[in-house]
Amino acid sequence: MQQHQIIWSIYIKLELNFHYFKYYTFNLTTNKENNMKKLLATSALTCVAMLSSVTLSSAQTTVSGNLALGYKASSTQSPSTAAGKTISYRSFTKESQINLANKGKLNTGVDYAAGFSLEFDGNQGATGLAVASTNDSLASATSENVYFNLILGNTTLHIGADHIQNPDTMLTNIAGGLADIDEVISGINNQAPIFITSTNSAYEAYGVGLIHNFGPITASIYHAPNRTGGQALNNGGNRGSNDVNGTVNAGADTGESQTEITLRGNLGVKGLTTLAYYGTAESGSTTLTDKTTGLKVGARYNFGAITVAGDFAETETGAGAATTVKTESKSVGLGYAVNKDITVGLMHTRSDRNTLPGATERLTGINIGYNLGPVALNAHIAKGDNVGGVVNSEGKAALIHANVAF
Repeated sequence: MQQHQIIWSIYIKLELNFHYFKYYTFNLTTNKENNMKKLLATSALTCVAMLSSVTLSSAQTTVSGNLALGYKASSTQSPSTAAGKTISYRSFTKESQINLANKGKLNTGVDYAAGFSLEFDGNQGATGLAVASTNDSLASATSENVYFNLILGNTTLHIGADHIQNPDTMLTNIAGGLADIDEVISGINNQAPIFITSTNSAYEAYGVGLIHNFGPITASIYHAPNRTGGQALNNGGNRGSNDVNGTVNAGADTGESQTEITLRGNLGVKGLTTLAYYGTAESGSTTLTDKTTGLKVGARYNFGAITVAGDFAETETGAGAATTVKTESKSVGLGYAVNKDITVGLMHTRSDRNTLPGATERLTGINIGYNLGPVALNAHIAKGDNVGGVVNSEGKAALIHANVAF
């Protein structure tokens, strides 16, 4: 009679990645049955590993960012200062940003992309923090580069903020890197330049858009229900605790909606970059009856070591019975590539505003860009006349900054 060897076995621990389970059995079994159970357990673990591999391979997440540190110095000579006294200013500058991006395929086979960024500039702060917060707040840091896109061939459906085609870019800024000339000059005689870099675009507000790549040109149309709303509401869409008896929290129903169209591409010409933009805002409020519009056209052409560029921008802003403010800016740029890493650029702008007659603002600057791979160095020297549309408001400024990508 064939004898079967009898064993006592205890299965104590099964480990699956981050979870620990304890499984105890007290079995009376044969060698053949024991081997079969080991085989089944091994097969189960293999299946789990395969499923995990499939899940991970269907999506890709990346983290990137940049850090820009700079030093700025400016001086002002203006009739508004006592006895024509020169006022000087010096400070460091800082911008830092972290980007998280994810892309993959839906189970329908459609490509998707999603992501968001956190940006912290040198003057960003919030109530209770011992830092200045004169221009930006921590709220704006959470509305940077937010997007959820569905990609169907050359067409993309976009939902988010600060991610669709950006019209607020200066093609004439050939070697200036992150800083435009108005940012270099800003602060002269305590004035903000009227030169148009922001074209009343609402691309930084939350909205929905379509992007299509036609090859020679990429076109996008974008609609933001609240052009001034850089911050999204919470998941339930709650506007605040004051929504009672017809009284709403500030800004809930006063923002204008905006629709804008942007075209950008080379038109099939090597070395050419073109940009065209138009945006218009319609008010849903009885207190904002006038339109807000923005227009921009520009082109840049590179041939060999030489680059030439030109921009024209126009904005109109009105509110109720107030006078419509119309601003026009023209700029030209010239660049020369000394070698593959060093470029020198010249830029000149002229800006006029209907509410500031006889005070054409003129900005002139020299930029030097030095490419070190993951690090870019940029130096700026600029001079301003009638800065901010104020007659005889003159001054000069210098800025050097390093931008590190990681």
